[in-house]
Formats: sequence, C-alpha cells, structure tokens
Amino acid sequence: MLMIFNSEEDLIIAMKKHDQDALKEVIDQYGKLILYIIHKSLSTPIEKQYVDDCYNDVFTVIWFNIDQFDNVKSGIIAAFYIITFKNIS
Repeated sequence: MLMIFNSEEDLIIAMKKHDQDALKEVIDQYGKLILYIIHKSLSTPIEKQYVDDCYNDVFTVIWFNIDQFDNVKSGIIAAFYIITFKNIS
C-alpha cells in the first residue's frame, strides 16, 4: 500500500519507523538533487565511476541514521545535502 506523506515531518517520522514506502518517497523526491550534487562534485573521469556507489551510500546513511534527524528542524534538503557531501569526501 502506497502511503501519502503530507509534509517532510511526516516523511521523517515514517522513515524513523523504517517504513520502506517513506524511503522510496525520499528517493523519488530528492534522488535527482542528490545525483546532481554528486555529479558536480566528482569531476574527473576516474571519480565519475563512483557516482552510483556514492548515490547508494547517501541513501544507506540516511536510512541507518534517520534517528539523528530532529524532525526536519534544519530542513530535510539541508540535511541530505550535508550527508551527500560527507559521503563524497
């Protein structure tokens, strides 16, 4: 059953309950942005071969560390942006 999340806070709450539909929604909503950040950050041809690994790592980190999110106090996009850069570095 596909759930509808009315806000970022609902999405984070569902993720904290390990709702896989919430993870799918996060990927659908923010995947392109995260992929864009990774592509811009990995500039050499050698680095480009790691784009998929970095992309998967970002969502793995989000999934396993979602309890650290304070219900979007700082904004979900900002948090995902920081996680993405930490995983690229």
